[in-house]
Amino acid sequence: MGIAIVFTILFMLGILVVVLTIRHWVSQAGALLQDVPALRARLTDHLATFRLTAPLATWLRGLNTDALIGALGATAFAFPLRVFSAVAYGLSALFLGLYIMIDRDRLRGGLFALVPVRTTFSSRAS
Repeated sequence: MGIAIVFTILFMLGILVVVLTIRHWVSQAGALLQDVPALRARLTDHLATFRLTAPLATWLRGLNTDALIGALGATAFAFPLRVFSAVAYGLSALFLGLYIMIDRDRLRGGLFALVPVRTTFSSRAS
């Protein structure tokens, strides 16, 4: 019962964190996507001032950013889900390990009920 309570509390906290932060993530991503042309122009102007990075500035000016922004946006929104699932798997493993350590005698009895304690193998000579 205690493990169920802990899992429920952690699940609710995880949902609360996602609900409270998703709006800010979306607004920041939208603001960043709107500022991309201005940021790219500032970067290319800065790179063009140096002889060594001038070819990079030329390449950056000709770069098609629409496809790049679409791929980056999809990756940026998939990343928090991956982090959440990794944290959830880690916490599940932690609590499962704790459960096994706390209730090991009953688990050992169940294992011995499935697997016989003593087996005899007879080998026949052919």
